Amino acid sequence: MRYLKGTIEYGLRYDADHEIKLQGYKDADGVGNVTDQKSTSECCFSLGSTMILWLSRKQSSVGLGTAEAENIAA
Repeated sequence: MRYLKGTIEYGLRYDADHEIKLQGYKDADGVGNVTDQKSTSECCFSLGSTMILWLSRKQSSVGLGTAEAENIAA
């Protein structure tokens, strides 16, 4: 919150003469981390030429392979 209070005067400025597009991208690594076998997902969004959001999250649990999940279900 301290960071947000310190940047209250900041903002984004867009020129009305240019088309503004909202674009989003998402990616995930299916292999996961070698140490803990957890995968990471990333996404980012831009509005015009300005990046407005970037996020990277590691899964909280390890995903099972298809064969392993089928064996457990059986």
